[in-house]
Amino acid sequence: MDRAGLVARGRRPRDAARHLRRRRLRSRIHRGVRGVLLRAGSGRRRGRERQPVARAVRCQREQLPAHVQGARPPGDPGRDRRHVPRPGRGHALAGQAGVMEAPRGDRRGSEGRRVLQVHGTRVGGRPRHRRLRRADRQHREALKNAVTVEPGRGGVENGAAVLSAAFEAHSERFARITARARRHFERQDWSAAQRDSVRRLDLYGECVADALGRLEARLGALAHERDTWHAIRGAYARSVAARGDAELAETFFNSCARRMFQIVGVDSELEFVAIDSSEPHGLATDAVARVFSRDGRLEDLLERVLEACGFAAPWDDSSGDAQRIAAAIGAEADARSIRALEVARPLFFRGKAAYVVGRLLTDGAPIPLLLALRNPRGRVIVDAALLSEDEVSIVFSFARAYFSVSWAQPRSLVHYLRGIMPRKPLSELYTAIGLHRHGKSELYRSLLRHLATSDDRFEIAPGQRGMVMCVFTLPGFDVVFKVIRDRFDPPKTVTHEEVRAKYRLVFRHDRAGRLVDAQAFEDLEFERARFTPELLDQLLLLAGDSVQVRGDRVVFRHLYTERR
Repeated sequence: MDRAGLVARGRRPRDAARHLRRRRLRSRIHRGVRGVLLRAGSGRRRGRERQPVARAVRCQREQLPAHVQGARPPGDPGRDRRHVPRPGRGHALAGQAGVMEAPRGDRRGSEGRRVLQVHGTRVGGRPRHRRLRRADRQHREALKNAVTVEPGRGGVENGAAVLSAAFEAHSERFARITARARRHFERQDWSAAQRDSVRRLDLYGECVADALGRLEARLGALAHERDTWHAIRGAYARSVAARGDAELAETFFNSCARRMFQIVGVDSELEFVAIDSSEPHGLATDAVARVFSRDGRLEDLLERVLEACGFAAPWDDSSGDAQRIAAAIGAEADARSIRALEVARPLFFRGKAAYVVGRLLTDGAPIPLLLALRNPRGRVIVDAALLSEDEVSIVFSFARAYFSVSWAQPRSLVHYLRGIMPRKPLSELYTAIGLHRHGKSELYRSLLRHLATSDDRFEIAPGQRGMVMCVFTLPGFDVVFKVIRDRFDPPKTVTHEEVRAKYRLVFRHDRAGRLVDAQAFEDLEFERARFTPELLDQLLLLAGDSVQVRGDRVVFRHLYTERR
């Protein structure tokens, strides 16, 4: 129907013209979509309908500057379809309606992607954290496809290659999530920081499951043979020996082996077992720490340290903050004896704060120093300065959430932190910097060392008996052990799964000094002689579903540990 017909039906001329324009636009869009999506019919028809659409999009893109046309950096090989923005709710192709903005740096990894980002006005576009999750999934798939089984290699070499690649994938994804903490702090994106914190907690289990799935797909029945795993362990050890995080690689292998074979206790043929002292002696701290020499006023030295943080966000008053820190130091120590300031190169991020960790080098013993930084209004400030081992140790407490700290050699970083907090166990330091799985391994090894060097026996914890848990301790070992009871005393009405869910909630929660971190263990085994008769009777009576006696061994199907 033409314009005259619409006017004759009672429409105003202006409304009739608008209606016809909309109809023509819908018709053109319909023909264009049919041309792009059509799968049947002659090639001539498809080509005739595709061409106008392709030409229209190309003309629209040619009118845009090069840096927003989806161009890749010079020297970048080829074009990756994943880097092209997809049209959808809240997004549009180049040249279509919407509010356009140039890319604000690399938002999808280290590949130097430059994508035209078009944000529409409609509600329901993909949230930013979902885009990051998609990039994470793409990176995982790329690494998975990068490992291939070579026909000339045996099952042992291929198995070691699969597990090495799986650990490498975990390490890269873990580092990429951790590195985003600086950007979240600078942009005050606290919700994204919390999402990444939880995402990082879930990463380890996902990577272990993915590694075992790939190993079974590559090796078949060989993946379930003990002799194969024993040989794979040797090849794997050689492949990761030169890594700066070799201790983490061994823990990853142990997790895979325990899940594959349902190991109870310790299996020295399948796992990496080292119950001897794992203190990181002889590690150089030059790489992990930076020394700022004093050549004038203490305030000037502190201001240099603050400016060296290199935040994208500006400082609110770095000079004034340096003066206040110097005053606090002067109240606790002789400022004239300070010769230099040594600080760890990586910054420690957690929640809405960033931390500078180091120590003041004086004529006498070094003085611990921790600076807590905040970004409340887009400008960085110093919120607190801590100058004692006890105060710094509380910040690294087991009752607080884990830090996000980017450093490729965690062992050297833990060694440096141990120099500032010498009474802090290695397991707590590894856990504090986000490596909770290896922290649990260090805790278990320290327990085995204590049992090997003492005659202490597990005993019932002093105090009132719990209504939900059986609690016991080991004299001389600063840890409490808890087992869920089979039945709970009134008025408790929770179930076993609800209790475990509460512990998982605490594990994933953003702890701020009020919730104690608990480590969950499965299939632990100890000598029966290391338990007092009263404790063993209580465990078998109240927690028989979780505790079993097998000959001269006591097996715990599920067990929690907490610091006293």
